[in-house]
Amino acid sequence: MIKLGKKTRLLLWVVACLSVLAVIQQAEAAPASGVALQAEPALPEVAITVYSAGETAEVAAPLKVGLEFNSAVEGSYRLELLGEDGRLLYRQVWAPPGQPGTPQLLKLPINFEIPEAQEAGRLAISLLDRQGRFQAVDSVDVLLSAVAPDTQQAALQNPDHLIIQSPAPGSQVSGGTIQVSGQIQGSADLPLKVLLLAEDGRVVGQRLAAIQPIDEKAGTWQFSAEVPCQVKERTPVRIQVIQSGEPLSEIKLLASVLVDLFP
Repeated sequence: MIKLGKKTRLLLWVVACLSVLAVIQQAEAAPASGVALQAEPALPEVAITVYSAGETAEVAAPLKVGLEFNSAVEGSYRLELLGEDGRLLYRQVWAPPGQPGTPQLLKLPINFEIPEAQEAGRLAISLLDRQGRFQAVDSVDVLLSAVAPDTQQAALQNPDHLIIQSPAPGSQVSGGTIQVSGQIQGSADLPLKVLLLAEDGRVVGQRLAAIQPIDEKAGTWQFSAEVPCQVKERTPVRIQVIQSGEPLSEIKLLASVLVDLFP
């Protein structure tokens, strides 16, 4: 048996530790193939509350609105009120209030005019990132009235929510496809579309999502899509999951995450 000196044994122990550390770091840095680790559902990044006349969602000018912001993106917010034919009745765009990532609550009145006594409408709040891509959209359907209803006002929120569970934000994905999944609370009648948008606005992948019920009585659904994507180099993309809002608006709900695609 060969006896090793104390310095030699210490050197071998250090080399072994460095080898194990290198293997761990390599495993952590390697991009996933097709699918990333599943993330816990997060809170919606934007949420909107309309103070309406009870459960009828009947509102008149000035419409009182509450907005909640939970985003860390340095982008912009856009608030729109749309009429029943999709025409724009009101729009306001502004920078995020307070520090990025700090939850904010904003209340404001909205004035509008309509040609008839009543019509269907939709109030939508959108969060756009620095590249002008939609990061999140929330909306509430209302009944616009030319005359203020003679009833007590109540808070009305959109019960529908859209959350991406996988891939997690910041994931690295390779292999030519990416698995996207999550949950939607509310109606599943409208199609869900998955888009992969590069920073320059290019669509590098898209696919309609399949929807399966989790609890139909509670209105909870699981969505999933395997989206083909071809890139020649590392490409940061924003994955958007969009619920159509036709005929009032193009988008009713939208959630997104940022990931890196590799060949």
